[in-house]
Amino acid sequence: MKATKEIQIYLNQKRNVRQIDLVQYDTGIQLVFSVLDFAIPSEASATLYVQKPSGKFVYQEDGITVAGNTVTVDLHNQAITEHGKVPYQVSLKSGTDVITTFTGLIMVEKSLKDAGATESKTVIRAFDEAVSAHVAEFQTKAEQIVQACIATIPEDYSTMEAKVNESANAVKGYLSGTVVFADDVSPVEHEQAVWVHGKNLLKNTAVTQTIDGVTFTVNSDGSVTANGTAGANAPVRYNLGEAVLPPGKYLVSGQSEGITASFVMYSDQNGNNHQQHSGKDAELTLTKTAKINVYFVVMESSTVSNIRAYPMIRLDSVTDANYEPYIDPSTVTVTRYGADAADRSQNYTPTADGTVPGITSLSPNMTILTDTEGVIVECEYNRDTNKVIEKLTNAIKALGGTI
Repeated sequence: MKATKEIQIYLNQKRNVRQIDLVQYDTGIQLVFSVLDFAIPSEASATLYVQKPSGKFVYQEDGITVAGNTVTVDLHNQAITEHGKVPYQVSLKSGTDVITTFTGLIMVEKSLKDAGATESKTVIRAFDEAVSAHVAEFQTKAEQIVQACIATIPEDYSTMEAKVNESANAVKGYLSGTVVFADDVSPVEHEQAVWVHGKNLLKNTAVTQTIDGVTFTVNSDGSVTANGTAGANAPVRYNLGEAVLPPGKYLVSGQSEGITASFVMYSDQNGNNHQQHSGKDAELTLTKTAKINVYFVVMESSTVSNIRAYPMIRLDSVTDANYEPYIDPSTVTVTRYGADAADRSQNYTPTADGTVPGITSLSPNMTILTDTEGVIVECEYNRDTNKVIEKLTNAIKALGGTI
């Protein structure tokens, strides 16, 4: 009966304890690797590579079985003929393709009983003593391949770590408000997307003009006053402004009390997908980024006298419905505060479209604010998946559930 050493393997986490403690010259050792977060294909095979303290290599394919998510290795005694630190690598293959690889360390303690044993040799060099020169040449080439495999261990680990990092970045977070704070920022550094707006997201593109009998006058605060009588053939439609909005919920407003003309919002210049309202907030839900146009409409043959519209689109989280003129985003400065004092008071100036370039996330806590009163900050960032799972678990437990 062989002595069994059980090792738990996590391929996508850094909490592995892959060190194996053995004694020099012990025979009958069986290593059992249990892979806990990766499904090993049924047709997979495994190969063990070991580098002894002298620099010699052991290459083992026989005596290894793969069953389910377990790799069992009947360890060749040549792997532990030298005491000291012995790096190992287990490669899982499907045919000639390497599926995945994990590494670790065998700590071989010196055996007092066998202290006078003969000099250690690699499995490959042991073959040299028993085979012809032709086979020796073949084995030399095999050893070169083994050394090349061992040399790729750091690169394989870096690749695996990069894949883990990519996975950590798969969950997106979105925040909006006068100040935004995130406490679940991914530890993987990345450029984050930030938009800065005033409360009013509707860019004022209106100009003073007369259309079919109705004169629209743009006031200093961006509101528009209408006077005149519309023609009898068709409604008068006057473009108040536009906004390019990401997915989300918004409120559209713009009319003072007593207004009799209609106030219409369209999702494109051709008048498609329109909503019409009078006086109160209109709700708008976008499932994808869209350009919204808002129009002041006076119905045919209608007369308006000093009717004033206050066009505004705001996030539905903004409860203050009082009109605010549109703020040019290029005049707003963004300040980011993080856990590291060296990152404090860094200012970022938005481009003309309101986006803020050059901001890098701060793990685990990040605050973004502006120095302009009434400005809304929108922030998209990568969330730490572990924090997301932790919050979800806590929420389930708080509701009486079990995990």
